[in-house]
Amino acid sequence: MNILSQRNKATSRRGFSLVEVTLALGIMAFAFTAVLGMLPVGLQAFRDATDKTQAILIAQKLLAEAQQTPFEDLSQLYDVLRYYDVEGEELSSSSPDFVYTAQIVPIESAVSVDNYSGVGISLDRTRLIRIRIARNKRVDSLGADDKPLAQYTYAIADVRL
Repeated sequence: MNILSQRNKATSRRGFSLVEVTLALGIMAFAFTAVLGMLPVGLQAFRDATDKTQAILIAQKLLAEAQQTPFEDLSQLYDVLRYYDVEGEELSSSSPDFVYTAQIVPIESAVSVDNYSGVGISLDRTRLIRIRIARNKRVDSLGADDKPLAQYTYAIADVRL
């Protein structure tokens, strides 16, 4: 009888009980659900970061173009709607594959830069522009409640020494 009881103890130690297996599966399911629940948040944060990066790159391109344009011709850049793909490359206006739209809008308010840092700048030779960028929507069709993806304001001055 002593040999038989030792044999039963050995077989009972070989595996896990049903309660242990069920508890382990429950813990794993909870952890897996928590990880899957964080996935959409991470993807949204990644998309937002990508959008902001592309918006900054597009704004830099438009600002560089505005700076290189002769001051007298600067108004030709105003209110022109531009289309960009997911990588920030400009597309033709008829392309349906646009992801971002951008527009340079003039700001008609006077800016007080008469004597900024000791440098006199004539107000009639200074223009304020706003670069507006939207995602998957025409930036010129944004309503009052819609916000653009990004909006940057710059001062362009014609300084001749």
